[in-house]
Amino acid sequence: MESSCAHRLPFAGVREETPLETFLGWTVHYNEVYRAATRAQDLESIDEDSIIVAGAAHDADGTTGLVLDTCACGRSKAVLRNCQRWQQTEHNGLIWYLERGRAFGFADEAIQRRGGADVAEGPRRLSWHLDGQGGYRAGWIEHLNHDTSWRKLVLKRERPGLIACGLHGLWQLPAEEMAAYGSCVRLQGDGIASQLVHSSLLRCRSPALFRFVTEQGAVHLPGITSTGLEDFVAFLYTAQLPWDRPGPDAEDSLEQRVSELRHVASVAEMGALERGCHGWLVTLGHISSKPPPEKSAEALETASWSSHKVAAGAVVGQGPPGAVLEDDVATLVEELSGPGGPKEDMVTLVLGRRDDASSDSTAAPRLEAHRLVLGACSGFFAAALSSAFLERDGIVHLGFVEEQGLRGDGANLETARSAFRRLIHFLYTGKLDVDAACAVDLLALLQGNFLQLDERHVARACAACEVTALAGTLQELPEVTRRAEELGFDDLTAAALSRLAELLCEKHACQAFAVKGATAKLSHSLLVDLVALLVEKSPICQVARVETL
Repeated sequence: MESSCAHRLPFAGVREETPLETFLGWTVHYNEVYRAATRAQDLESIDEDSIIVAGAAHDADGTTGLVLDTCACGRSKAVLRNCQRWQQTEHNGLIWYLERGRAFGFADEAIQRRGGADVAEGPRRLSWHLDGQGGYRAGWIEHLNHDTSWRKLVLKRERPGLIACGLHGLWQLPAEEMAAYGSCVRLQGDGIASQLVHSSLLRCRSPALFRFVTEQGAVHLPGITSTGLEDFVAFLYTAQLPWDRPGPDAEDSLEQRVSELRHVASVAEMGALERGCHGWLVTLGHISSKPPPEKSAEALETASWSSHKVAAGAVVGQGPPGAVLEDDVATLVEELSGPGGPKEDMVTLVLGRRDDASSDSTAAPRLEAHRLVLGACSGFFAAALSSAFLERDGIVHLGFVEEQGLRGDGANLETARSAFRRLIHFLYTGKLDVDAACAVDLLALLQGNFLQLDERHVARACAACEVTALAGTLQELPEVTRRAEELGFDDLTAAALSRLAELLCEKHACQAFAVKGATAKLSHSLLVDLVALLVEKSPICQVARVETL
């Protein structure tokens, strides 16, 4: 069963003349001319939980914009399933096939003839060779094996990240519960049209609109309807557009919603969102293809499929605020190192127990963070922010840091601070910024999952911590080994000790001072194990190193 924050398929069947900007926030996975050879692994490298769009585009000449001439979408687990020669997969209103070493593509009807490619007649088809040749077809156009004016495109939309799923959970909270996660702004449209949005979120996603917040914490938006406001706030929290979310499926109703959202986006100066809505209306034939007016010189650059902006790895619309949810929330990190956000939006985290006298002194590490981010990502903080755990002055004491031996004192105190700061950074960005010095402590925080984070993201982060810890230098690995033993990570201790032995076996580490420096922090039992490993790896050559130890 899909989680509530999971992305829906944006359309069924084949779409033609679809502007790229319709896929706001999607990542370009593959972009090559038809002459280029495509391999099965180019497609199969996509995570199976992703949604993909496969399509073909005639390279833009600067007058038509970036438009997919034909495209279709599906869940990668289904459409990238390997088929035998006469097999095919029915999915999302189409026939799909991927046969390693032969072909990949889709068609809107059963395929009777498929050798190295789909050669049946019809416009709603796409087929690429996977046998080392370029080609083969884009709709009616066939024999593109050596063509450089047509392009093969694959876009992907991966499973929502930690912050995206968390904010989805906060979307549509009752008004009386929203204040626990920071101050709110009331967006006031025509008549009774009104929506609440957290100040921190509006500040990072629509800075232009945030500038008009009054002293009463409101923004007045004349001409904006209830539906437009509802879909706008939904986009701020979920990054989902009207066609991404469950709701009225009637074409006329959806057209009206997208039109109204486009108007709100224009008022909020969120160009990427405005163009995304515009592209959807163009594709469905509701408006002409004339693009909305551009507001920046950068946006007026000649559109081309060979541009670096649509190269593999690029994100559609990425750059200005209001395009990519994760990027926008990550900008709030800057407030943690500066003056900080408004007091009512922040909380102070103390790495120690509330009843610990030291927690009231400068010895206990303290960190600032946004209520919105903590409450969205962490079950622990969601409960703490709305209960007696949060003290009147906005402080949360984290007793588990001390109780689990993660705080320590002296050098360990700074390591604990650094590890927790990296954990907070992970909540904001979804990316793990860690080095060997604090990798073990961060692993302990994650593996215990004291903050009650989503298990999928925790598992990936733990694996990254272990890889980073074992990639340490000769100077770092002894401390990694010592700390891993101290915190009870037996497997990591053994792996780190083995890696340390390998480094000591290298020629540049044979000097006595290097050996002594590398092993000074190890306990007696770890030294004994290290000696055994050195002798095992090279009994004769390691005699000098063993004597040094």
